[in-house]
Parts: sequence; C-alpha cells; structure tokens
Amino acid sequence: MLGEKVTARHQWQFLHKRFACLDVTSQFELRDQLFSERLKDAEDASRYLSVFENGRRRFAEMGVTFTDEESIWMLLHGLPDTPQW
Repeated sequence: MLGEKVTARHQWQFLHKRFACLDVTSQFELRDQLFSERLKDAEDASRYLSVFENGRRRFAEMGVTFTDEESIWMLLHGLPDTPQW
C-alpha cells in the first residue's frame, strides 16, 4: 500500500484519498446542508447555484456518487413555492 520510497506528503495524500470517502457523517451533513439550502430572491441565484456546485465538487472529492437527478431534485426543492418573490 505505502512504500518506503514514497514521500510522506504522497503517503498522506494517498491515505486522505483512501479514507475521506468513508466519513459517512460528512456525507450526510453535506446532503442535509444542500437539502436545507433556500433561494431567497433573484439576486441570490448565483450564491444558490454555487452552493450546489461546491457540494457536487465535495462529493466528487469524497468519491461519493451524487447523481444529476439527486442534485436537480435538491436544487428544485430550495426554490420558492410561488413565482412571486
């Protein structure tokens, strides 16, 4: 798994990559955060979308599958109930 000829930095990077995706609590917290996110008004759209982009990136870093359907459903869930803002 880890060889003696590999630098300490590379060993830590390998361990981080190997075990970061196993932190189930972080995965649930991130899903909860995305599900709780709400669009406040039209001016808030950039911030709102960036939260989901960052969430997808973090899932990818964890090696966790976060489907387009799941992302779209959470994104739509946070939209206002009425078209009037």
